[in-house]
Amino acid sequence: MAHSSKPRCLTYLEATHAFADPDVQEDINDACNRLGQAMALLVERFVRMAKDLHTIDLKKLDAPFKPRWDVLSKDLGDLLCLYRNNAGYISGRLKLFCDSVLPVAARNMSGRSRRSYQETVQILQSFVTLSSEHFARTRSLVERALALSQQVSMFHAEFAKFVALRRSDGQKEIYDVAAKVSDVEAHTKQTCIMNAELSRPDITHLAFSVFRIVSSSGRRPNRSKIPQQRMAMSENMLKVTQAYHALELKGSELAHAQYTAQIRMHQTDCLGITQSTVASLACDTMLSLESGLALFLSIWARLRSDCGEILQWLHAATPTEPPQVLIGYQECGPSLYVALSNAVDSCVSSIDPSAIARAMS
Repeated sequence: MAHSSKPRCLTYLEATHAFADPDVQEDINDACNRLGQAMALLVERFVRMAKDLHTIDLKKLDAPFKPRWDVLSKDLGDLLCLYRNNAGYISGRLKLFCDSVLPVAARNMSGRSRRSYQETVQILQSFVTLSSEHFARTRSLVERALALSQQVSMFHAEFAKFVALRRSDGQKEIYDVAAKVSDVEAHTKQTCIMNAELSRPDITHLAFSVFRIVSSSGRRPNRSKIPQQRMAMSENMLKVTQAYHALELKGSELAHAQYTAQIRMHQTDCLGITQSTVASLACDTMLSLESGLALFLSIWARLRSDCGEILQWLHAATPTEPPQVLIGYQECGPSLYVALSNAVDSCVSSIDPSAIARAMS
């Protein structure tokens, strides 16, 4: 597909061909691996911050901060382990869809017997039922992640107030940073909830969510052209597009507020430096979790939609055109869902529960 600077939507077949491209797959896996590394690194950063907070607590200027931070650190470690487990459920579902559901459903494209129809419906309904149970675990994971994001934002707000009260200048800048951290938290919540509640999105939602990780990974794609292209979602996904753009804007506003605050900060200002580090850590935590959860939620939404379209096609009273997922399967095999499974596996390959436990001990 030719490179273009103008945002455009992908058709289902274009997306299928794009995800079948080895160069695109390499870029997606690399970006997802980097996201997983960033999430795993959060644990080490939380542990280092605990030491800085302990140093401040020794001055007995206020109620101890480290015990509260330790609770947040443990919650983060637990959440990342759950994230890894959830990825296993999703990857397993995707592999089963490729190996068992799509081949059976595709046989009905060249004519169906009563036996093949009943077999396909039974397999698909069983798959959908178990997938719904696994999706409920992802929803629970989203709720825990949003709760942690809120707690981290609140901790920063309290610490920023503590620092501002002990400064003779730069107080406005500190409070501005705290407000921007709160804004990022609010927009992260909005974006996650919106993604979780999507019922029948089109393929542009999945492509946008995946390639968004590539574009924000901090590394230019190797040879593939799709991730470099400015992606757009369709009109019925307008609210999701706006939510993504608003979140990106709030992240930029926070970076600007931090820069302004740092200009007013003295190099020997231990409290100010710690507050700035907490703000960065809070933002990175919220945005990393949001990106990872958006990947999971967009995959579930696509899987539910494709299963629903196959069932609708099978139950149609008169013959209709096969759903796009089966047409794509006929042309490219299960490449779309194989690529998604590999992306999920790459995202959690750096998250080691034993390493998290050692870091927290």
